[in-house]
Amino acid sequence: IHNAVNLDTAEASCSVHIIACTGDWFGGWDGLTPGNADRFITPDLSGGRLVEVIEAEEPAIFLCHWPGIYYNGEELGFDIFKTVVTRLEEKYDHLIWMTLSEIADYWAARAHTHFNWEANTLEIVAPFAADSFTISTPGNTAPIDLETIDRGVHFKEVSSISDLSANTFYQSADRTIICFDLPQGSSRLVFN
Repeated sequence: IHNAVNLDTAEASCSVHIIACTGDWFGGWDGLTPGNADRFITPDLSGGRLVEVIEAEEPAIFLCHWPGIYYNGEELGFDIFKTVVTRLEEKYDHLIWMTLSEIADYWAARAHTHFNWEANTLEIVAPFAADSFTISTPGNTAPIDLETIDRGVHFKEVSSISDLSANTFYQSADRTIICFDLPQGSSRLVFN
């Protein structure tokens, strides 16, 4: 994240550079080299670059170019993409698929949002909005409301981390994970 300016105004902006963790293994930028799904994730689901990255709990971002996906009308790269997605979803139940703009919004918010505890309230100042923003708090105190300038949001408890979505929380013995649509500007997360 570079060139962050006007963070204390409604015109906050920054440049987010998204770097893929793979090469273009669908068919290349020119559509001349056949790709291979096994480089992303192997048929037995135990290996491949995406498995390494996901197991390390890092963002798994892969890239492709239209000529490789289209592959001279054969759509070879697209078939590889479908195989990769099928394998990933067979192995994992917690993946969240995001567009590049959603990733950029999330990471800009993650880098520049400020939090401050005041009694049972977490004050939040966010120069950038982000959908399904997720935070973890120590202990198992449940959130009650997210108060913003124009609305309040009530939270619902879910039974597993993979069920988290906007306006939900998950509690374990030592922490609470909260997911909400982070608004730009000031808001407050109120706990019981």
